[in-house]
Amino acid sequence: NFPYSLGSLITSINYTTNYPLAITWHPSGKYLLVGGNEFRTSVDLILYKFNGKSLVEVDTDNFVTGPDCMDWHPSGNFVAVGPQSSVRDLTIFSFNETNYLVEKTRQEIGTISTNGVKWRPDGNFIAIATNDATRGVVVYSFTGSTLFEVAYASYGAGAQSVYWSPDGRYLAACGAQDGADLTIYEFTGTGLNVIKQIPFCATAYSVAWHPSGRYIAVGGVTPTTGDEELEIFEVAFGPELFNQAASNSLIFGNSADRKSTRLNSRHGKLSR
Repeated sequence: NFPYSLGSLITSINYTTNYPLAITWHPSGKYLLVGGNEFRTSVDLILYKFNGKSLVEVDTDNFVTGPDCMDWHPSGNFVAVGPQSSVRDLTIFSFNETNYLVEKTRQEIGTISTNGVKWRPDGNFIAIATNDATRGVVVYSFTGSTLFEVAYASYGAGAQSVYWSPDGRYLAACGAQDGADLTIYEFTGTGLNVIKQIPFCATAYSVAWHPSGRYIAVGGVTPTTGDEELEIFEVAFGPELFNQAASNSLIFGNSADRKSTRLNSRHGKLSR
């Protein structure tokens, strides 16, 4: 049974003329990090403490153009914040409940914007999606204090979103790229090898891997004929995933043996 309070408003914040662009909960659920256009003078990143009833501001920072994407490290001890432009570099903050956000390191990414950022589940690597065609997807190793670039891949007109598989072996990326709006890479530790590319729309804006590793959801705009704005692909079959060679374990498509579920986000229709 659903609780009677489901959907009821607990608290809210009015930012007057500006608005959040990225929101992410700390793994403990006790903190909420909000980034966006300038909320007030020289403040576009705010950390709130949440007690289940209200939000209390405990720390702020200024990215000038506003953070566009953020992701907490699996340990909760760090958070990565990606800027909208080159005014501020990709920034890693350390976190604790005494000092809150303390800048740990910055990574120069040139005159590009960061559209997406995602830590690998083990926390040893971080991937970003950028609007740069040559370096649309970039992966860095993380030592706890420093980022080192280990791999990158071109991506059409740029990538919009990245997401690791639960085991950290594969990286899904999406964006605007002819014939490859959704791309799956195998990450070797030093490189990104293309495993599968799937066209389905003009630009894909967001991708997410299911916690089981078996499904990938991707959403975009202006789908091609026969496709929809939101699609879910089945990645593999069998009781164990990713234990075979990549060519045998990654299966995509919508034939009788390779099913994909499509959801029309406008009409709520499911089809097989």
